[in-house]
Amino acid sequence: MNNDRNVEFFRGIADLINSVADLDNLLNMLVVTATRVTGARASSLLLVDKKTDNLYFHIAIGDKTEKIKQFALKKGEGIAGWVAEHNKPLLVKDVNSDPRWSSKVSASVGFETKSIACAPLRDAGEVIGVLEIIDRDDGEILREEDMERLQAFSDLAAAALVKARSFNNVEKRKKELQSELAEKHRIIGDSPAIKKAIEDCRKVACSKATTLITGDSGTGKELFARLIHELSPRKDNSLIVVNCGALPETLLERELFGHEKGAFTDADSQKIGLFEAADGGTIFLDEIGETTQAMQVKLLRVLQEEMFCRIGGQSAIKVDVRVIAATNKN
Repeated sequence: MNNDRNVEFFRGIADLINSVADLDNLLNMLVVTATRVTGARASSLLLVDKKTDNLYFHIAIGDKTEKIKQFALKKGEGIAGWVAEHNKPLLVKDVNSDPRWSSKVSASVGFETKSIACAPLRDAGEVIGVLEIIDRDDGEILREEDMERLQAFSDLAAAALVKARSFNNVEKRKKELQSELAEKHRIIGDSPAIKKAIEDCRKVACSKATTLITGDSGTGKELFARLIHELSPRKDNSLIVVNCGALPETLLERELFGHEKGAFTDADSQKIGLFEAADGGTIFLDEIGETTQAMQVKLLRVLQEEMFCRIGGQSAIKVDVRVIAATNKN
């Protein structure tokens, strides 16, 4: 490939790292493409097992794919093991004359090897895997330019791995927090009154209608608001809780509707309001009875027209928000 095609090719692969959700498919595509671009006879991606510190064959391309995946290498064992241990790429043009070569895998699967190139995959300088290619498909030994291309692919594979692992860690922590939150907000009780309240939540959950929850302070109105949200089609979007009784009217208006830059003395930048942040989800207005009549009129407009203006703004902002309110007043 010429330089211009190289640039376009690797740019396209880099874009795929950001767009392909399935890590194994992406890695397999990178290894297959590395094999094709270098004209290699076979290739493998080995990853480091954190528990054993050994290398295992995650992906193998060639005639002996399934047999090769049964093997594992210790760090320092064979060319790939040497690369993992020393954190350096290595091209060996004649494996039989190199003391670092181990024929354990190739001899076991009946795959004769002449030359091999290996490049480490790194995360913050630490080796997390090795990408290797074996011989050229045209019968020639591997060359320096093949090594250079292999290193480029190993960097791409490492980037894909790091990104995927970071994403998986975030997803894992998200699920843990969701589980903790669900447990924290779990409604406990089997009295007829509790059962009826839960059943009422189920009935209104799929509706978009504004819902009012009444009850004395400390009776768990927010728990039932969360239950309605979790049972609704909006459960994957935000639930924003606002304690209306804890904020003075001017501050509450700023929080709910946001403001434009310069709307008042301290408004040195634009601020998105909670109604706007809850678009597509649910907003829970606790202690709605504590708000002034003027504020209730403004809230009523949002409920009726599904739009509002930021403080200091002229353009109407349309939102799709389910409103659940609660009060301890009759």
